[in-house]
Amino acid sequence: MRRRKVNFSRVRKEPPRFEGARRQRRLHRWMVFLLVLICLLLAAAVFLAVRQMRPAGEGAASAPSVSSLAAESEGAAGQAQLPVPDNSWALVVVSPNAPASGSLQPQLTDFEGVQVDGRIVPALQALLDDAKAQGYTLALSAGYVSAEDQEALYQQRVQALIQQAGNTRAVAESTASQEVARGGYGDAQTGLSVDFSGGDDFLNSDAYHWLSNHCVDYGFVLRYADEKESLTGLAGNPLHFRYVGTRNAQQMRRLGMCLEEYVNYLSQQGSS
Repeated sequence: MRRRKVNFSRVRKEPPRFEGARRQRRLHRWMVFLLVLICLLLAAAVFLAVRQMRPAGEGAASAPSVSSLAAESEGAAGQAQLPVPDNSWALVVVSPNAPASGSLQPQLTDFEGVQVDGRIVPALQALLDDAKAQGYTLALSAGYVSAEDQEALYQQRVQALIQQAGNTRAVAESTASQEVARGGYGDAQTGLSVDFSGGDDFLNSDAYHWLSNHCVDYGFVLRYADEKESLTGLAGNPLHFRYVGTRNAQQMRRLGMCLEEYVNYLSQQGSS
């Protein structure tokens, strides 16, 4: 009987039947490992992003700052720190197009060298205190201005423009009315606004940048923005901030509205 020759070289080259399954299991384990690693990296990235978006000091053992509480749209915690104003007085509009009514009676008190309505003091004090805690000292240069004093400021501006070559009184008055409100038409008469002191150095400083970013957390908005001149009736003034209440201020920023627009918006919402 002839013996059948076996080709051992061919046998050695052929992989065992279970080798393919083993490779698939190994590949599957690596894919699971890579998927878990990617998920962990994404979770870490989201965690870091959330931490960076939180107000400074959040999650620390110390009590949260007024700014972080106020940023919660005057929720339960924020209301314990800052009072929620009545819109009947917080949103009063006095402008070149809306003279002060005879019923306007600000509750004046002295604060940091100026007079303001006492109802805005808690928010204003919190703003100044938190700014100082961040290393910024904010100083006030003006607050409440009576109708008589406002008219005097207007007339002073008119005289200054008349003294400039080529300005008639009519031209001076027209120009002045765009820069300074007349008596009875100035927002400062509400007692709800303040001017911060400082020139170009202050406007370009980190302190002003902080103020611009965080003022709404304390209920203040920039009253006269350059792009809103046609609505406010006055040229832009980067130092004049007006109290409207935290919820209103945050809503105004979200909507991109000045006080005149916002009051009209609320009126339309109420009538719809």
